[in-house]
Amino acid sequence: MSAYGDVTRTLTRSGITYADLGLESEAAIVALTDDLIEQASDILDTYCERDFALHEAETVRLDGNGRECIRLPGHPLVSVTSVTLSNALLDSALYEVRSGAGVLERIDGGVWSAGRRNIAVVYTYGFTTPPAAITGIVEDLVAGALTHAARNVATKGASSMSMDGYSVAYSELSRLMVLAPEQMQTLDRYRPIGGA
Repeated sequence: MSAYGDVTRTLTRSGITYADLGLESEAAIVALTDDLIEQASDILDTYCERDFALHEAETVRLDGNGRECIRLPGHPLVSVTSVTLSNALLDSALYEVRSGAGVLERIDGGVWSAGRRNIAVVYTYGFTTPPAAITGIVEDLVAGALTHAARNVATKGASSMSMDGYSVAYSELSRLMVLAPEQMQTLDRYRPIGGA
């Protein structure tokens, strides 16, 4: 799993210090924030049904659809190394890569022959750096949880949060990271799309 977000930037956004949370040191709030960034990243991966890492030279086997176009499951498409159809390596002059759409298109007048897992594609897809919208939402979720926790410590005088064994207050932080409707709307652009 990849984590999207920067600890320093997240802490700056929240304005929260280790003392605000009753923690013993700067290292403790950094470790807590790093862990929360991983959890928030997992929330986004789950919602988007994908991750935002770079997948280099991965092989996918697809069912031929009898049409000129076939969509690759990973996006955005960076490059295609090779395409095999029914165990025969295709010359790259026979197909075109539409990277924005994540589609392989036969340009020789042929089709992707119908068949079960008869197409093998070696390709690279994903992000070298996660999109700013993704890191922004992760950092917002974590900053919001930290801010809420600091308010609770200030108003209720909560005891210090333990990083060993993660106290009840810590688990509450995880539950506070819930996507807002406007964040979901932004994330919907990154969810898988239908077939070609």
